[in-house]
Amino acid sequence: MGYNWDGARITVASAVSSARTKALRATPNVALIIDSEDFPPKVLLLRGTAQVDVVAGVPDIFLRASRRRMSDDQWPDWKTGVHALYDQMAVITITPTWVKLLDFETTIPKAEHDMMHARSHDASATEGAIYQG
Repeated sequence: MGYNWDGARITVASAVSSARTKALRATPNVALIIDSEDFPPKVLLLRGTAQVDVVAGVPDIFLRASRRRMSDDQWPDWKTGVHALYDQMAVITITPTWVKLLDFETTIPKAEHDMMHARSHDASATEGAIYQG
């Protein structure tokens, strides 16, 4: 899903009748994961609250977020099709209350950290025993 980050909030757009929109209107608490396709992976975990606003037509935020994922050849036909499809859209603005980055270089999940530490400790203990004997 395309998104926009303005430095304080993440904004996405969706169909007004989508399950996502209905669920966020009922319960605005949200968890969001943004990950990369690169290696090593980079994963941004967010928790926060969502505000849903219905707007006429196709919001610029949706077009900007979508444009990043398309080639120049795809863009004109896709944009025409989107404008023909949507009379209105839900703009979902997410304000983070908790954020964590897992980049697997400087920060890794605790379980993996603990396993690496344990193996490193086991290897050190084994090497010490061999050299002492």
